[in-house]
Amino acid sequence: MTIRHILLSIYGLVFAQCFFYLPITVVHTIYSSGPLFVLAIDYFLHHIVITRRQLIGVICAFMGVLLTINGHVIYTLFDANDAHDSKFKYYRPESENPLIQLAACLILTICTIGWAYAIVIVKQTKGVNHYQLNFHYGIILIAMTGCVYQQTTVQ
Repeated sequence: MTIRHILLSIYGLVFAQCFFYLPITVVHTIYSSGPLFVLAIDYFLHHIVITRRQLIGVICAFMGVLLTINGHVIYTLFDANDAHDSKFKYYRPESENPLIQLAACLILTICTIGWAYAIVIVKQTKGVNHYQLNFHYGIILIAMTGCVYQQTTVQ
């Protein structure tokens, strides 16, 4: 379970840091694809049988991720003459270098797959002390926070 906690901690750290390198929509699109990875990993790792309802759910989730990528598709279903011309931007990421953004996307996707694996391995923890697991998870989170903490001085 320590592996699970380390994976979750790394995922949280990478997820938070990606907001500085990627637009919000891209970060949340990759984040929203996590349950799809959970099903795929569970299918290959535990050889689960995917029911018809689960398959419909996966298709709906996949369509939701696609719509998150390009929400204009939904607008054209309601109004074919819709001209999406908004100039609104949330904020600019610190890096506009495409290679850095691609690297951030790949790292976040790999960490999302690690998060999905961490979710799946919970099935193997029947009969363990969950208080002890959460205590260790807290210690790992505190250690991770200490690694990225930067002290600032007030002048």
